[in-house]
Order: sequence, then structure tokens, then C-alpha cells
Amino acid sequence: MLNRSSRTAEHVALFRALETARRRDRVIDDPYAVRFLTGRYRFLARLARVPAARRWLERYLDRRFPGGPRASAVVRTRLIDELVDDALAGADGHGPAVEGGHEPAGGDGRDALAADGGREALAGGGGWDALSTEGGREGLATEGGREALAGGDGRNGLAADGGRDGSGGEEGRDQVGDSGGRDRLGGGRGQVVLLGAGYDSRAYRLVGLRSVRVFEVDHPATQATKRRLVGAAVGAERREQVRFVGVDLMRDDLAGALRQAGFSGEERTVVVWEGVTNYLTADAVDTTLRALAGIAAGGSRIVFTYVDRAALDGSGRYQGVWQDAVRRHGEPWTFGFDPDALPGYLAERGLRLMLDLSARDAADRYLVPLGRHEPAAAFYRIAQAEVR
Repeated sequence: MLNRSSRTAEHVALFRALETARRRDRVIDDPYAVRFLTGRYRFLARLARVPAARRWLERYLDRRFPGGPRASAVVRTRLIDELVDDALAGADGHGPAVEGGHEPAGGDGRDALAADGGREALAGGGGWDALSTEGGREGLATEGGREALAGGDGRNGLAADGGRDGSGGEEGRDQVGDSGGRDRLGGGRGQVVLLGAGYDSRAYRLVGLRSVRVFEVDHPATQATKRRLVGAAVGAERREQVRFVGVDLMRDDLAGALRQAGFSGEERTVVVWEGVTNYLTADAVDTTLRALAGIAAGGSRIVFTYVDRAALDGSGRYQGVWQDAVRRHGEPWTFGFDPDALPGYLAERGLRLMLDLSARDAADRYLVPLGRHEPAAAFYRIAQAEVR
């Protein structure tokens, strides 16, 4: 797990804050996202409370990084929220239960779709830095930006509700659950592992996580920053359910660290491993998946994101600005899966693939029905596997 304390994690928090600032057509509501931002990032998030300023900033990001890291991170967050909620509470016809009553944003709900590039979003250089310059701030201010610092929390009004017909889109792999996928882990029981948690706020934002044990696993340096920010933003009672576990996946014993923190191998578990695999080695990914399959009870779920290998080796059509940006910033993607080979790879490690989708599909399902035609990556994917 990379020692990022954490520019990439802060970029994703900014994307969530921008989405939360939308008043009528947002697909996630994360009131904690802005709390994880510092300096210029917090300034931009507050500025985004003015609709004209937010639109300008979103257009700038989407033009500068055509691969679509912003929208990809947003729809990924929404899908994973639903997968976690589904596993913990069962398929009840409602979206993820979050603070503020967030409802489905549109499309076909639970088969809805994967997402992308969150943590690596905007990791690259000059275009991003331009936003923090005086010129960048002035450009935003010309559309009413200064008013943002004074008004509105931008969280009134939620997106329109959507259907849940289970219709699919990508060669039969886009159903959130087959018969096993809609089994519940057990209301009020189980445990959740946020692996490589970064500035993930699910432990405090999702209602379903309040009645289960939550383990946040991350590199110690990143985690130290996260704990400081959480301490300032979240009440003590809410923090008590979260156990922080410092682990470097490139060298530490994940299973041993979880057991020492109180992880139970008898209870079914939901693991969220988001925005991490593409920064690891093949050996580290293999070791982590084998460890999770070995420590978690049968029927547990592992939700993870990955990059299509074709975007790394040049064999596909996915070359572009996004990959170049993270490489220039010294954070190159180092690992990817071949989607066609993923079911067999997981089966060899005691796991069964349940879902495998792209960010582009997720955007088509969540954003397009709201009239939002925003770029999202076809090469960045989200998968769900079950421990056999």
C-alpha cells in the first residue's frame, strides 16, 4: 500500500465534495468529504457551493483529464455504497442508507455499475497545480466564486429515484447480484474491512455500518493523517466502532494484523479495496487476495477496483492523458487485470467473481438518466468476489 498521506486521496475527497455541492442532480452525498480537504482543496470545495463556480471547475477538470477521473470516482463511490449496503442489509429495493436520506439517483439501481480511478485521479502535474494559482482562483471567482465562502451547504435536494429492474449491459457481467449476490450477511452483524481506506468516509456516512465492526486498514503514514482529520470532524461515539490497523501491503502480514485487531474469521465480512491494486505488484495483489480468502468466512464479499491491463501494456485503445499524468507525478500504475481472465484468476484463490463493470457503464447508468453526459473511464473497473 502506498505511502500517500495523501494527495491522491485528497483529490478523491475533492471530487466527492464537488458532487455533494450539487443541489438537484447529485448521485452521492458526502458531508465529510470537505473535512478531509486542506488549503487550496478546501477553498475549491467551498467555492463550488456557487453553481457557476462548480460548473467551471468540473469543466476544467474534465477537459484537462479527458479520461474522466472526476465522474469515475463519483459513480464508483455510489456503486460501492450500494454493494456494501446490499451485503449488509439485503436487497430491499432502496439505495444505500446514508446520513441525510440519500436516495437512488437514477437508472437501474443495483445492477448499476462500476467506477474508476478515484485515488489516482488528477495525480499529475501542471494542469492541477494551475487551479491553486492566483490566476486559477481568479478564473473561478469571475463566476461568483467569492460568494461560496459565505453561503449554503449545497446538500439540499437529492436526485430522482430510479428503477431496480436488474437489467444489464456488459455481456452478462453487470448484474450486482446473482442468487448468491442478494443474500444478506445478516442485519446488525458481520464486519467491514476498508482496505487502503484513504479518506473513505463510509464508516461514518453509511447508516448500515453503525451496527457492525469496521476495520480501516492503510499505510501508517496515511492513516495518521486520516485519524487526525477524523478526530476533528467526527464525534467520539461514532469513532469508537472503527478500529484502525496500520499495514503496508507490500511487506506486512495483513491476516495477522487483522486478527490482532479483533477480526473474527467466524463472521461474514465485506471488504472494500478501492483504488489500490493498480499501485501494487502482482505478488502483493496475489498475497492480499489469498490472505483475505483465507481469513474471511465463506460467503464474505470482496469489492475491489482495478485497471484493465490493456491500459498499461499498450495492447488496447486506452492510452491517454490520465495515465500520462499519474506517471509524470511519480505515481505510475503498475498492475492490471485482463477482465476476461479475472474469473479464473479469482477461482484459483478460492473466490467467485460476482460482478465486473467499468466506470463508463456506471456513468451511463447513474449520470445519463439525469441528463449528465460526463466522461468516465472504460478501462477502470470495479469487481465483487465472494469467498467460497
